[in-house]
Amino acid sequence: MVGKVITAMLPVLNDRLLGDELMTRQELADWLGISLKMTDEAFIFKPGFPYYMVGTKKRYWKRSVIKWIDDNQRS
Repeated sequence: MVGKVITAMLPVLNDRLLGDELMTRQELADWLGISLKMTDEAFIFKPGFPYYMVGTKKRYWKRSVIKWIDDNQRS
């Protein structure tokens, strides 16, 4: 039983511990599993949503996005 729980948690833990991937807007939407429109409305256009400029393009650190989601969850 414990082994199954740990196995199920590994992808989440891996994302949280090693999630230092720089993503484009499309990659962010794919990772979140939602459309670009929903990504914009629910995340990118929200005040304080973290981004990093690469030239003139916005990019999103996975670790920063995870932290922002954790910090901005509604209960």
